[in-house]
Amino acid sequence: MNAQELLDKYYELSMEGVHLRGFLDRLDAGEFGRVEPETVVEFLRELEAVILTNIEVKAQEAPHYAQRREEVIEETRREFDELVARYLRKG
Repeated sequence: MNAQELLDKYYELSMEGVHLRGFLDRLDAGEFGRVEPETVVEFLRELEAVILTNIEVKAQEAPHYAQRREEVIEETRREFDELVARYLRKG
């Protein structure tokens, strides 16, 4: 499974209410077959980019959201950096 396939699978499952950490737990358990840690890192960085873009769009659309823009971006980056580090250690 490549990074785009992981992204597609994540989007599919997220529509069913599966959150990122739950998806990663299922991935780690082998539910989607063997996936190289580097592929998971690529998936995480692609997902992070999508989320950061969504944050920017929301901040432009809603002034009350714009006030927290920097804080939310920092939280998002920190969370993804932690997840990426977890998979880099597995590689």
